[in-house]
Amino acid sequence: MKRPSNMNVKQPVNWTRRVVNYTMGIFFLATCLAHFPGLTRAPYPHYEFLKSMVPPWIPLPSSFHVLWTGAAEAMIGLSMITTHSCESAQWGFFLIVLFTPAHVHHYLTDLPLPDGTIASFSLHVSRWILQLVFLAVFAYLGWFSVDKPRLRRRSKTKDQ
Repeated sequence: MKRPSNMNVKQPVNWTRRVVNYTMGIFFLATCLAHFPGLTRAPYPHYEFLKSMVPPWIPLPSSFHVLWTGAAEAMIGLSMITTHSCESAQWGFFLIVLFTPAHVHHYLTDLPLPDGTIASFSLHVSRWILQLVFLAVFAYLGWFSVDKPRLRRRSKTKDQ
């Protein structure tokens, strides 16, 4: 006897999840612009700043890492907006973890910000808190808010 399939059952829309997906996607698309020089008409010192944040022990030129992380941010941002998938949130989580050495290097070496000032300790702490919030949001979207289809309980019949 063929078992009924619930794969075609339409799940209710989780609006909280959708709004968070859009917000994170837009944020990632906005921040990826700093990774590509020449995308804006104004002088953009953020690209050089991002290159200086790459720790010297990481192989390959720092410009390569700035460009590929910008491309990854753009892809994750677009995916968060268009697909709302768990996989894009999991990739976002992974990318935030990959950014950690750059933020630690920035804190330990007191690199100047794009405006030439040195970041205060409170700025570093606020960035770390923001990173933890991003990790929590991506963990929620990637693993804990997954809409799992409800399986129908198999009824017991006499022929079993």
